[in-house]
Amino acid sequence: MTKKRHNNIEYVGVSAVQKIIFEELDWIFRPVPPPDVGIDATIEQKLNDEPTAKLLGVQLKTGLGNFS
Repeated sequence: MTKKRHNNIEYVGVSAVQKIIFEELDWIFRPVPPPDVGIDATIEQKLNDEPTAKLLGVQLKTGLGNFS
């Protein structure tokens, strides 16, 4: 099986996580533009509506091959 050169599922996954971070945590989400290796986004905590400079690097996995 040949791998597709472009697959929208990566963008769907990033958008889903971004929505959760914005709506449920009200934190800052900064995606890393593709092509990427390793870190897909950084998330910054906010406290009293102010950025805290506390950063979390995340690697996101999407697609059927990543779930069982």
